[in-house]
Amino acid sequence: MSCYAGERKYRLCAWCERPLHVWPFQLRLKNSGKFCSRLCYESYRKAVSDALADGRLEAILAPERKRAKAERLRLLQESAWL
Repeated sequence: MSCYAGERKYRLCAWCERPLHVWPFQLRLKNSGKFCSRLCYESYRKAVSDALADGRLEAILAPERKRAKAERLRLLQESAWL
């Protein structure tokens, strides 16, 4: 029996799609259990950074930015009424 609560689960690496096992606590953390190695993580970060610099991610990020801005404005309006 492991010292970690729960059974380990298998998921695919976000970059190379190689299977890796993760513990339940890693799945609850925001940036844990997504990559099988540091090399995959660094390759992924470089690819995303290059795509962002080239403007290839703008179509994906624009709606999210718009949603976040609307949420911020809503929270500001709610706090102004309090």
